[in-house]
Amino acid sequence: MFRGNAFATFDDKGRFKLPADFRRELSERFGNEVFVTTLTGESALVFPMANWKLWESALNDPQEQFNPDFEKVREFLAYYGHATVMDGQGRILVQPLLRKDAMLDGEEVVVLGLGNYLKLENRRKFEERLRANPVTRQDLRILSRPNPSKPNP
Repeated sequence: MFRGNAFATFDDKGRFKLPADFRRELSERFGNEVFVTTLTGESALVFPMANWKLWESALNDPQEQFNPDFEKVREFLAYYGHATVMDGQGRILVQPLLRKDAMLDGEEVVVLGLGNYLKLENRRKFEERLRANPVTRQDLRILSRPNPSKPNP
């Protein structure tokens, strides 16, 4: 389980060094294979390959094979996505298209541990978004539900 945050920068080859706690969690629990993609184009998502395969199987449900909504999402994920391996120094490559669109090159990025995956976002943009859209009491009500993934009756 990935938790917390850290900061990282990209090198000139488009790799970022995974912070030590996240690197240890990834290699000990999942190995070094990852899938890097995005859902919005504004951040990069780094999935351990085992976790990515769960998402992938849901997206490739035979009953949804010709569903245009599923196809749209599959195409988006494939366009930005790539499988890669964390190297011996804990570096992970993010393809140039995703780095450019998410503004990850040349600036500090925040690495967030979001349970089953990591999220990389331009630190300046992330902090601006946090200030512009703070957590409210209404947002916190989700935590009072017996099962936060299900709406209250």
